[in-house]
Amino acid sequence: MDGLDRREATTLRVYSAVTVLATALWWAGLAASDTVRRVTIGSAIGPDGFGVLLLADVLSAGVLPVMVLFARSKALLSFLLAAHFGGQAYAWLVSIGCAVHDPAAYPGLVAMTLSAGAAFAFALRTSGVSVLWGPFRFGTAASSDPGTNWRRTVAQTAGMWAVFLVAVPGAVVVLESVFRWRQPWSPAPAVDVLAGLAFIAAGATGLWAGKRFCVDGDGTPLPSDGTRRLVVSGPYRYIRNPMALFGILQGVCIGVVLRSPLVVTYAVVGGVWWDVLARPLEERYLADTFGDDYGEYRDRVRCWIPHLSALRARSLREGPKCGR
Repeated sequence: MDGLDRREATTLRVYSAVTVLATALWWAGLAASDTVRRVTIGSAIGPDGFGVLLLADVLSAGVLPVMVLFARSKALLSFLLAAHFGGQAYAWLVSIGCAVHDPAAYPGLVAMTLSAGAAFAFALRTSGVSVLWGPFRFGTAASSDPGTNWRRTVAQTAGMWAVFLVAVPGAVVVLESVFRWRQPWSPAPAVDVLAGLAFIAAGATGLWAGKRFCVDGDGTPLPSDGTRRLVVSGPYRYIRNPMALFGILQGVCIGVVLRSPLVVTYAVVGGVWWDVLARPLEERYLADTFGDDYGEYRDRVRCWIPHLSALRARSLREGPKCGR
């Protein structure tokens, strides 16, 4: 697949295969079970009417993903993914309408949010549209003073948390309440305790990672305020993007505490967007900036899941600023 590296091409193939399989299973479920119809499209479309969706769904979520598996040229791949996203986006809007008409169809909205969110990421990745703007453009911090950079890091983190961990989940919960999408969900009290502890631990680890940027890298975690020096200390010894990983974990924990599957899905989609859209650009920037040192670091430390050998290691040779 032109324009994508080997890892990205594999990820896209897996996504396409899962989409085709999930679509086939959904239609089989519709044919075999009234429960599947009730929790995915509700009563907005009667048992004798959902067949009107078949042709569009087979094309956008069946034929197009299969064609993606065999596409070779960048132009064709971009067209197929854009068309696929158009279909998934329309299906997502239909799922909203179904859930508004009948709250029982809320699980279908959750599923389509995940599907359309992933489709959007892949379509945007191959479109050639730049996602680097404003504070997300790569640059170097104006100051090398650790104290100044730490204050900026705390302010940046507080702003990110306010938007992505407070405002967006809060808005989602309000919508769920307005449209009566909130479902009875009473997990054991221990689940809330574990979610709360995981949230605190994830936040603390994210701040720890940011501190290493300030002290060891003469910069901040914000791309436009990036480090001058290489950072592989702290959590970066074990994983290349702890700030993204633990930010996603925080979002999942908030969704659990708020009893909101849609907030959990929002956090997962955020992880997909980071991996598909931000990660390739950041890794290319780091490779251009730090050369072979970054290549060596990338080969030794995984992006999302640490090697056991990395967990046992006490230190790594100084290397490049790693992906967040």
